Amino acid sequence: MRKLARLTIGAVILAVGSSSMQAQTTLNFDTPDAHCSNTSSSLIGLYGGVNFSSFSCYSYDQSPYTAHSGSGRAYASDGITNSSAGQMDFLAPVQFIGAWFAGLSSVHFDLFAGATLVGTSSTLATTVTPTFLGTSYVGNDVTRVIVTGDGPRWIMDDVQFKSNAVTTTPEPSSILLMAAGILATAVAARRRKRNA
Repeated sequence: MRKLARLTIGAVILAVGSSSMQAQTTLNFDTPDAHCSNTSSSLIGLYGGVNFSSFSCYSYDQSPYTAHSGSGRAYASDGITNSSAGQMDFLAPVQFIGAWFAGLSSVHFDLFAGATLVGTSSTLATTVTPTFLGTSYVGNDVTRVIVTGDGPRWIMDDVQFKSNAVTTTPEPSSILLMAAGILATAVAARRRKRNA
């Protein structure tokens, strides 16, 4: 009986421990490694597993460029002049979800897996109120996202993506139900053995 119970418990733990899901990340440009300053803007570079080589950021108040959370936000720049487009290169393939934008320009995303264009977003007309721009592409192979505006008057905050990192999550209840059935059968067999 004990051996069967141990085997049942072991099978349930193995089934539960072997499942996975994607871990979601939000980069808000408010941590020190984002290199945002409250007195001047600076190039971001590598931040949170993403190379923001064509983005700068800052954390001081400036309307209509309102941050969605905290005070840090990014904008397309080579460090000297603002640009209408910026590129994010992911160190590992991800499922790109979207980001929050504010400003005076319209923006959209182009998503790439390697050199292949795999998805685009709709176009968002930014305002002083941060608005989320997402993408309907659900593939987990995005390695590059290019944000393009009709001018350099936009900021980006709270970039969201799902990495392909494995995390443990419980399986559906059917596995637990099966384990309970096996355990109940073992208990019934033991009771019959005692009564015989």
